[in-house]
Amino acid sequence: MDKLLPKSSGQVQRSAVGLPGLNVDMDNLLYNLTSAFNPLHRDCLLNYHVAAVNAQQVCMSVVMPREMLQSFSQLLESMGGFFRVVNGKARAASAIVKAHDLDKIAEREQLASDRKAGVCAIFDKLISQGHSSSDAIRLTNNALRAENNPWASRYMVESVLRSEGRLRKSKGGKERK
Repeated sequence: MDKLLPKSSGQVQRSAVGLPGLNVDMDNLLYNLTSAFNPLHRDCLLNYHVAAVNAQQVCMSVVMPREMLQSFSQLLESMGGFFRVVNGKARAASAIVKAHDLDKIAEREQLASDRKAGVCAIFDKLISQGHSSSDAIRLTNNALRAENNPWASRYMVESVLRSEGRLRKSKGGKERK
């Protein structure tokens, strides 16, 4: 049943498990992916079983000839490696496109500009109401936290206000209001 019979072309033939007398050229079938792994093909060597475990999960089992296990495992391993490499290259390619996409760059710059303008508007309003700079920074930060703004930190608020010239000190050594 599991006899290795040499063929004139040098390939090895094996009998199919459970089918005495039926010789199958395993190497030829394994490398013919359209038949060996296709459950709709009449020469498929795999038998798939699927059973529901619960509403979200299924259990899949694959039944195959013993001689096919090593080649099937190598195929799955190589496909796993292939998809890991392709996934990494796909992420790198999309990052390159995203980094050079002028529309996305303009959109990010516009978002940053809008956030800076919002921070400055809140700060200017508080200064015009008579709050000191430190109180205005604290209250601006509180207002941003209330909005769940990602820039809601004292460091970010001060950084934006300094970059926009709102915290410059006058020549007398006191902060401008």
